[in-house]
Amino acid sequence: MNRDVSKRLAIVKASLNRSDAAKHGAAGPMRIVTEKCLVEGREMRKILSINGVLERDKLPAEYLAREPYVYMLSPLSPFRANGRTLVVPFGGAAGIYISPFSYCHVGQTMHEDAFQDMLSYIREAGERLRQVRLEGRKQWQGTETFEI
Repeated sequence: MNRDVSKRLAIVKASLNRSDAAKHGAAGPMRIVTEKCLVEGREMRKILSINGVLERDKLPAEYLAREPYVYMLSPLSPFRANGRTLVVPFGGAAGIYISPFSYCHVGQTMHEDAFQDMLSYIREAGERLRQVRLEGRKQWQGTETFEI
């Protein structure tokens, strides 16, 4: 097969995969961009952007039924800070900085240990969402015969 044709096929396949993911509510990878900074000698992270996280009403009910889960606040939410706000229902190892929900928003500065704990939870939540979606697809396959 011609190399140009192979490239075009790969582009079409990638495009179809993206449109299929969009149909199922997939936002692609979650991305949190941070800036490392020192505040009074303490290692901190400033949240610069949060992308690829769906709002609560776009997530499966099974995913939201138990932790770990994360979602973006609606632009209409009274709890939304300036910019994008991520809800993380996580108390952290010491439970000292988040209770019962954490709101991680653009512009926020947080201690490095707290950020790493939260990031670990967010990764678990992302993996759990993938599993919930896979299970949903597996259950809705096959054939059925109806006799009336």
